[in-house]
Amino acid sequence: MSAPPPHAVLNSQRLILSTPQSKIHFALLGTALVDALGGPAEFHRRFTFPFVDEMTENANFDEDGEPLKKGVWTDDTSMVLCLGWSIATFKSRHGLGGEPGDGFDEADQLDAYVQWWRDGEMSAIGRCFDIGNTIANALRTWTALTEPPRSKLSGESLKPSSADTSNNPDRQSKQQRALQKIAKDLSKPAFSGNGSLMRVIPVGLAYYRYVVGKQGAFDESGDKIKLAKFGQVQLSGFCTVARPLQ
Repeated sequence: MSAPPPHAVLNSQRLILSTPQSKIHFALLGTALVDALGGPAEFHRRFTFPFVDEMTENANFDEDGEPLKKGVWTDDTSMVLCLGWSIATFKSRHGLGGEPGDGFDEADQLDAYVQWWRDGEMSAIGRCFDIGNTIANALRTWTALTEPPRSKLSGESLKPSSADTSNNPDRQSKQQRALQKIAKDLSKPAFSGNGSLMRVIPVGLAYYRYVVGKQGAFDESGDKIKLAKFGQVQLSGFCTVARPLQ
């Protein structure tokens, strides 16, 4: 007797309901897994590499002269983790009230990305081994104009006294100028590709409560995260991520 096709096994599984918190955790874990799985095929045209059905070394980059080990995620997951960390911890780190995990602050996010870029925070191997041109240009602009603090994401060193710009009007002004320049220079559709769609997953996970309607639009509450700054592709991505959490 032949074995049933794979989809038949999946169809026979019993649906197990889980909490939004569990779904968020597994969404982030799944992001890292598929990133590590697909990393070795990056930069290759379709059908020019063997079928990927298991973790393999990533020869696109090296560590001490050797290909990256199996299971190493790339810059996409590192940026996902930086963004998720910023949104989840911004208010508590800055002594602000309100709903936990609702801390969307662009300046704080860019500071987190800089720590990944310069110090290897949230990297699977402790250093930034890949970064796209658009992101690199944005972070160069940010560091040149704002002089972000060198603090560790994984520790408790980002205290309100050292990172809170409300007590530092000079840096706050520099941040606004830097954000305006980045938006002016890098906001064209040509700079918004599929990489950015993956990296903004934490926005959909954090703000899933604000997705309404069949078209997956965000309600007026979503204005707090400056949705106008995102392209239509990213907005669709937010909604795709958010719907299963509702």
